[in-house]
Amino acid sequence: MTTAVALQSAVPSTRLSVTTGNILLQSDLTVPYSLDQVWSVVADYDNLGSFMPNLRSRVVGRDGSRLLVEQIAGSSLIPVLRFRLLLEFERQSPERLGFRRRAGSLARFDGFWSVTARPGGSHISYQLNAQNRFPLPSALLSTAIRRDTEKIMPAIAAELRRRHGGAGPRRSPDSQ
Repeated sequence: MTTAVALQSAVPSTRLSVTTGNILLQSDLTVPYSLDQVWSVVADYDNLGSFMPNLRSRVVGRDGSRLLVEQIAGSSLIPVLRFRLLLEFERQSPERLGFRRRAGSLARFDGFWSVTARPGGSHISYQLNAQNRFPLPSALLSTAIRRDTEKIMPAIAAELRRRHGGAGPRRSPDSQ
């Protein structure tokens, strides 16, 4: 059984598909901030929990060019539901940051963040492929994930505004 949900809000676009234990999430947002400003928020692993709802995150080590990050995520719909993951993050290109599960309570958790320049700002894309280790009804899992993932891009946008103001991308002195 597959439940496909298209989520719309004023700015972000999020698509979620849940198929008996498998989760595919794609979320996109265009913001008036530079690539560097966006990456300063998206890759701030030790502080993600300060602005991302239901998340604790901390860097626990390095493995060559890979960064190891422990994340504990909860659900606002099912408060006792917690996922603990050891994730490996690696910059695959200047515009793409991949991640994958090394250990943890989910059978699969991998995907990427990408940030690309757009006129007047940047486009942020987040893709997640996950697989649960334990059975939950698809409707319940879909509702829980939808409720929590709807908050990812608005939280990123709010943190960008908090850190960098509402003026949008900073121009280098050479471009003024």
